[in-house]
Amino acid sequence: METVQTIQDRAAAVVEEFSFFDDWLGRYEYLIELGKELPLIEDKYKTDAFRIRGCQSQVWLKPDLIDGRLHFTADSDALITKGLIAILVRVLSGETPDAVAGADLSFLDEIGMNEHLSPTRKNGLSAMVDRMRQYASAVQTSGALPEPESDTPSESDEPFDEEALRENITDALRLVYDPEIPVNVFDLGLIYDILIYPDRTVKIVMTLTTPNCPAAGILPAQVETRAANVDGVAEARVELTFDPPYTPDRMSEAAKLELGFL
Repeated sequence: METVQTIQDRAAAVVEEFSFFDDWLGRYEYLIELGKELPLIEDKYKTDAFRIRGCQSQVWLKPDLIDGRLHFTADSDALITKGLIAILVRVLSGETPDAVAGADLSFLDEIGMNEHLSPTRKNGLSAMVDRMRQYASAVQTSGALPEPESDTPSESDEPFDEEALRENITDALRLVYDPEIPVNVFDLGLIYDILIYPDRTVKIVMTLTTPNCPAAGILPAQVETRAANVDGVAEARVELTFDPPYTPDRMSEAAKLELGFL
């Protein structure tokens, strides 16, 4: 006989999964993986009617009421945010409106989300929880989901300081190290370019010291995760290139000094 999981059961499973990671880089990478398993909203519903306001990046959430239970599909244009909504969908989807409205979500504190997320991502997480509870409350009151609001023109992006954002991204990349070299990837010269687009998506063009570098499987993912977690970045992606090939001349003076090149 199949065991029926409760909200508490699924929340406990999430806590257990996150406990396997000793550092926050690992947890962020796992968030991104969870986002890939998210039940996706259909593209036709990616409209303002289903967009969650209060999130810096775009997040869409669609509820369905099936046999008295709420089911959610969602999507986001930012990797970590997509992972956050994936956790909420996993824990709350398939439950009754009463259960969703009164759910104890303290597991988010247990896995460190309220402690380690940037302020804007914490606000976005709260907005996601609020929207799911609002849908539940509407069904409790009227027995049905509210009609979607008519689409309104999308709000224009707020202006941002591109150079300040670039500096913050650079600082974040200086926290990523090749495990065999005591110099961060930025000062090592592995970052060829940081492209910031008007929608705050970021493309990082990087290389490796050699095409067969042992860290090839981890460094690009670490760079992407660090950049994606910078406050103000909607989404980050890494493009790996070996044109032009890497040479030690790309290292900063500090890196050359550290490695004995000076």
